[in-house]
Amino acid sequence: MKIGTHNSATGERGRGLLSWLGTPFSKCQRKTIREQYEAGARYFDLRAAWRDGEWRCAHGLWTSRRTLADILTEINGYDEPCKVILTYEGGEDEPNFIAFKAEVEDIVRDYLYIQFQYFAVKWPKWRIWKRVGKNYPVQGFVPIEGWRRLLPIPWVWWLLGRMGLFGKTEMPANKYVLVDFL
Repeated sequence: MKIGTHNSATGERGRGLLSWLGTPFSKCQRKTIREQYEAGARYFDLRAAWRDGEWRCAHGLWTSRRTLADILTEINGYDEPCKVILTYEGGEDEPNFIAFKAEVEDIVRDYLYIQFQYFAVKWPKWRIWKRVGKNYPVQGFVPIEGWRRLLPIPWVWWLLGRMGLFGKTEMPANKYVLVDFL
């Protein structure tokens, strides 16, 4: 199985009070991007939001201290090329989404060692709006659907999965699997 991480940047330090308050609902990783890479991850799921005048990684209320550019520069400098999917953490009707779409070509051009797979938007319904690569991952975490939405705390589902409450999930050997809490 090839490893990737879901909401990869949430292992980085958060920025500000809202990030601290949102951590239980947003944090899907314990390790930083570098620690994930050192643990074998070669596929990163990043979420971007315009916060405090620059692009940062985000998930819900949580925002990274490091900028998106800092994180992409780090991934671009690794010894092995990595794959990245990048999702706009917001809605299609937002002015910042239009600005994000305009910057995508620059992002692909500026980080030549990163193999971008696709760009997506989160609201009103998550969707891919630009495909670049062809090697899409499978999700290796318990989907938060149905009654699980009543308690949307990622580490709770990770813990319950580790306890074996959801059974074994077959992970394909030839595809990247995005996991929570690598």
